[in-house]
Amino acid sequence: MKHLLVKDWMTTAVISVTPTEPMLAAHKLMREKNIRRLPVVANNKVVGILTRSDVRQAQPSSATTLNVWEMNYLLARLEVQDVMSKKVITLHPDDTIRTAATLMHQNRFGALPVVDDQDHLVGIITESDIFRSNSQFNQKCVMLRACAELAEASSEASPSCGGAGCFPVRRCSGPKTPLSMTVQRKLQRNYLVRTNA
Repeated sequence: MKHLLVKDWMTTAVISVTPTEPMLAAHKLMREKNIRRLPVVANNKVVGILTRSDVRQAQPSSATTLNVWEMNYLLARLEVQDVMSKKVITLHPDDTIRTAATLMHQNRFGALPVVDDQDHLVGIITESDIFRSNSQFNQKCVMLRACAELAEASSEASPSCGGAGCFPVRRCSGPKTPLSMTVQRKLQRNYLVRTNA
């Protein structure tokens, strides 16, 4: 996982808002686009991040003595900069997924903005992106390990793969997950078809 880079897994089509945007407009945008976090950008620099939780905390409780018109009036006057999280940790596209996961875990963030060398917003990486990268990495490790085991078990190495030596099994840091019988049979069938061809 240490060689997976943020730039390969981040979302590049980032929707952002300015600090002076009305909070209600930003909240509406979040609902319409089904996103939970909006980077806040001023002068091409990330100055904060607005989350659904920030918006919820800004709304009055149901036990308030304000009437509907007073609540709407107050909410309409709020700007993004009044409710956004100002503590922003950013990543660079060349940072590793492991670095991103560590920062997110240590700071209890669900997403981190990604900035280039000039601190311009180029993407955002979320915990879902981290899970997706980890899942695909583990699947690849399991497949490489299974293929290497088949090649080692065979007395004749496959000419298309170069034998067991071409699989970096020992360097794979993924979990040693047992393969299901179905996967084992499929791999064995595919391996036998390749070697007999």
